[in-house]
Amino acid sequence: MKLVRHGQPGRERPGIIDAQGGIRDLGGHCKDFDPAFFAGDGLGN
Repeated sequence: MKLVRHGQPGRERPGIIDAQGGIRDLGGHCKDFDPAFFAGDGLGN
């Protein structure tokens, strides 16, 4: 898996590239991949 931001420029959403190469949207699980996401509980809160 690889963490990515996908979508239109300025409206990107967090996601992962799965083992089959598809992008899975994580927007319903976290706001974005920013420093707070990696420093806290992983929920981006």
